Amino acid sequence: MSHRKDNHPELLRPCRYFLNGNCAFRDEICWYSHKPLDRNNLNLPQTLTEYTCNHCEKVFERKAEFMRHRKSEHPETTSECRENKNSWCRFKDDKCWFKHFDSKSKTEKVHSPELIQKVFNMMEKFTKRIGFVENKIENIGNRKRKSGSESE
Repeated sequence: MSHRKDNHPELLRPCRYFLNGNCAFRDEICWYSHKPLDRNNLNLPQTLTEYTCNHCEKVFERKAEFMRHRKSEHPETTSECRENKNSWCRFKDDKCWFKHFDSKSKTEKVHSPELIQKVFNMMEKFTKRIGFVENKIENIGNRKRKSGSESE
């Protein structure tokens, strides 16, 4: 980072903490620029950016926060991960900003609450049916034992 700061200071982003008056680092060791923004200079290469969600209007200071929000809260607007498409994403699904699909079936790994509820309801039905079948088997066994003891 010192190479960039020494040789390409015009490419450094402004330190948002310095601009707010609370950067914990000295200018020499902070990765970002501690120069005050010149509001009159329209040729600034970088300015402080806020990321606003187009769906819920929440505002984020950092792109990473915005991208994680978009993936978790608005998955329908999140693109598929190109690296995962090629069967390898260095970030894995939990850290990647984009959607990961199962490479074999191309199904989304994120499960909707509706799908989870359907699976839960299906399991409840299976449990009731198994209980019903177990009771029938038990009744048949009881009848056989009862009829076997009556014939003696």
